[in-house]
Amino acid sequence: NPTAENLAQFIFKELKKDLVLTEKRLAWVQVNESPDAWAIFKED
Repeated sequence: NPTAENLAQFIFKELKKDLVLTEKRLAWVQVNESPDAWAIFKED
């Protein structure tokens, strides 16, 4: 679902901004729409 993919990407980028000045790293974000439908975003 493109909406879930876009939402996962948006959440990832917003969370990553908060981690810039830390030593922490965000690996991925998963957005679940239902038990059988989800989108995962991770940067290369």
